[in-house]
Amino acid sequence: MDTSKKFILYIEDDLVDQMAFKRLMKQEAAQYQYQIVTSIEEARRFLSAGRCDVIISDFNLNDGNAFDILNHSTDIPVIITTGAGDEETAVKAMRQGAYDYLIKDPERNYLKILPVTLGNAIHHKEADKQYRILSQALKSVNELVCITYLEDRIVFVNDAFLKTYGFSAEELLGKNIQIIHAESNPPELVAEIRPRTLAGGWQGEVLNRRKNGEDFPIFLSTSLIYDDNGEPSHMIGVANDITERKRLEEELQKNQKLESLGILAGGIAHDFNNILTAIIGNISMAMIFSDTESPISRYMEEALKASEQTRDLTQQLLTFAKGGAPIKKNASIADLVLETGEFVARGSNVSINFRVPENVWLVEVDTGQISQVINNLVINAIQAMPEGGTIDLSIENIELEKNDILLPPGAYVKIAVQDEGTGISAQNLKQIFDPYFTTKKNGNGLGLATCYSIIKKHDGTITVNSELGRGSTFTIYLPAKPGKKLHEKKSKSCLVRGQGRILVMDDEEYILDITRQMLTRLGYHVQCTKDGYEALQTIQKHLQQNEPFNLVMLDLTVPGSMGGKEAIARLRKLDPNLRIVVMSGYSDDPVMANYREYGFSACLVKPFDIKTLSRTLSEI
Repeated sequence: MDTSKKFILYIEDDLVDQMAFKRLMKQEAAQYQYQIVTSIEEARRFLSAGRCDVIISDFNLNDGNAFDILNHSTDIPVIITTGAGDEETAVKAMRQGAYDYLIKDPERNYLKILPVTLGNAIHHKEADKQYRILSQALKSVNELVCITYLEDRIVFVNDAFLKTYGFSAEELLGKNIQIIHAESNPPELVAEIRPRTLAGGWQGEVLNRRKNGEDFPIFLSTSLIYDDNGEPSHMIGVANDITERKRLEEELQKNQKLESLGILAGGIAHDFNNILTAIIGNISMAMIFSDTESPISRYMEEALKASEQTRDLTQQLLTFAKGGAPIKKNASIADLVLETGEFVARGSNVSINFRVPENVWLVEVDTGQISQVINNLVINAIQAMPEGGTIDLSIENIELEKNDILLPPGAYVKIAVQDEGTGISAQNLKQIFDPYFTTKKNGNGLGLATCYSIIKKHDGTITVNSELGRGSTFTIYLPAKPGKKLHEKKSKSCLVRGQGRILVMDDEEYILDITRQMLTRLGYHVQCTKDGYEALQTIQKHLQQNEPFNLVMLDLTVPGSMGGKEAIARLRKLDPNLRIVVMSGYSDDPVMANYREYGFSACLVKPFDIKTLSRTLSEI
């Protein structure tokens, strides 16, 4: 069989019609091959075994009629010929899938139009085949494809489109494209899409609506489909659901903003902590000279507490924004929780019921960061009870067994903050610790994310139980030190005094001034420098004069000059045994958390008072 020619199966039991057809095919031999059969059964056998591009069948045959062929050959164009047909039969044949229906006339003039009909049928078959291939391809692609008539009625959508929008094909086909348009699109954007498409094409971002009413962003490209005459017949839209991309872009923007905010907060915290150092240092010095029974002493104690709370608040944004490692020390979590809870609740319409036993184990924590966690949880509890109420704040020692709440077995201190507020829905409960997630109108979604981050860095965990209308309970677990004891707190009249020569380096004059006064009060001889270069020169000079310093205090960062991190390596070369203390208002700097790894003997986080200064120096 010559595959370059189209093959015709001619079904006819009239010999005269067969001979007329043969004469026609002789004229069309360059284009067609054919096979003549005389019955439905013979046609079926041929179709089962051979190739066929088009069927021409007489309507009435000895063993049936052309409808049997239509039912058997659904993908092959069928042209029906008959000399006894009527209009009703012709309509029925066309509805059942016949490509054309030709009436035989006595002179057989119908054969004159048969070549045109054959050509059209074969072209239709090829076009239909291409359409099926294209339709199958469009159905399988990941892009969202929609084809409409020029008047905006939907004629085709692919599987990805149906899955994304949540409709069935029956719910969309024949409907106006407006069924998926979101009302929240700017009117000027909607107005330009159709005319731009008819003019050649449009692309851009637009909101669409799913069946469930949810609006979501897509990137849409539209263009025209043309018919065989080159006239536009349809519009096609190819889109991508960019919900995830937009979320990632927003996340990136938030991260960039947060990074910028972290840099800004770091600078503010550094400058603010320098100022607080002067404030706290001067207050602590004044308290030394005041009568402990006088009202002035009490006022100064309150001022000192407020200044220390201010220092902790400065750290809140900085901790989350820059992810600082905690500077841990043994501490009484009971004292920390009581002081922070009372401070935050002061002035609100909420009371706190503390349940704290006397023998609470010590924990090794960054007191500023843990204070921040308690601060955030108590504020949240207060905001959950706008009409007022009671917060239960409890602490207990607990021994966790294996696999308890995903923490290693061992000793822990459990802290619970329970409110009587509005509660949290089950859906929101899953996201409560996610960055930026908030249900508050003016919230930023950083509070609980910060708490989670801090507790994780302390090798603990934080959990929440809540029910709408019945309040919430946040529970913290922190590793405990059952056998440890705190050193007795020394009163302000029992400062640890010392002696020796100390060099202090800081770029702020008021820091140098108050630090000099505190050190002098503690019994030390003090010399001050403004940067690392001056400190190195001074130390080298005193070594040459055989008057070495006993200890050096270096500011970690000096803008535009050498700070403590750069200076320490050179200092160690000058005097390997020199005790060196690093100071900084950047409390989250890794040098402060791991100061020994950088060669320092101790660290002082600004702001500090004379008691903290005396204890730090006495311990090294």
